[in-house]
Amino acid sequence: MAKLRVRHLGLFLLLLAFDITQATALQHEDASGRPSSGVPKRMKLDGTVSVPLIMQQPGNRPSVEIMINGKGPYNFLVETGSHTMDISAQLAAKLGLTRRQGSEMSEASFHLDSVKLGDAVFEDLTIYELPSLGSLEVQGVLGLAFFHDVLLTVDYPQQSLRVERGALPAANGKDVLPLSRVSGFWGLPISMNGKDFTAVLDTQNSGSLNIPPDVAGQLMLTDLKVVGKARGAFGEADVKRGKLEGDLVVGVCKFPQALLGVVQLPPEYPNRPNLGSGILKNFVVTLDQVNARLRLAHAEPCVIETPAAPTHAAPATGS
Repeated sequence: MAKLRVRHLGLFLLLLAFDITQATALQHEDASGRPSSGVPKRMKLDGTVSVPLIMQQPGNRPSVEIMINGKGPYNFLVETGSHTMDISAQLAAKLGLTRRQGSEMSEASFHLDSVKLGDAVFEDLTIYELPSLGSLEVQGVLGLAFFHDVLLTVDYPQQSLRVERGALPAANGKDVLPLSRVSGFWGLPISMNGKDFTAVLDTQNSGSLNIPPDVAGQLMLTDLKVVGKARGAFGEADVKRGKLEGDLVVGVCKFPQALLGVVQLPPEYPNRPNLGSGILKNFVVTLDQVNARLRLAHAEPCVIETPAAPTHAAPATGS
């Protein structure tokens, strides 16, 4: 049997921001870390298809409206911190989806005939049940498997999402970066205080950059203080926040004295730096999974101040 892995990194980190309990979700993947199911078997896509982004708060986290089996529209998160496409239990029941039999997944899965995103149609795919999305006003998640065979562009400045066929040019270390696998997610190169790291690309992390304590120990951080608690099946851990002494460098951009979160994730999650929407919102982000490349488009010179510590009006709920 293939190994089980965590699949909802972005949602987990979002829920940590509210200091609540969130159960671990698992994903079935093959030995390479690629999702073993969930990639659409066919698609109808001519030219470039563009749809508006709906920016979820807190954190400018992208979502879009889609049609499922000809019904909708429904609002789904665009999530590079998830392997698969997932649907709320409530929407699955409303659509009358029948659970697939004999699945090796620990969660319920369903077959979909089609998902329509603008004028693009993705056909014959598997979707998994996500029992709870807390108080988030969405019906599901579009993860990496859904966008595997297209160029996915999340244009934060223009608040649009684009899909098209094709490939990014070769990595140049500036606006086009090489990607590497991190526990089935995608990692991009960054530097902090002149030290090189690999950060997980996570569009649903509502912060700027979260780092584990062992990485924090390699850096000079000021004003480091506890701002909350992470609680779950793994126990309890402090969530800290501090300023980086020096520059965070992502692509062509420098972020002086970036505000970083410090948290030890459960062992099932990749304990690497996690790059979220607080940084990504400055770029036009294009993901090419087939060729493991990422374009972060921004005019040069590029020096950006990171936002102040986020505030949340009300706590979320989750399981």
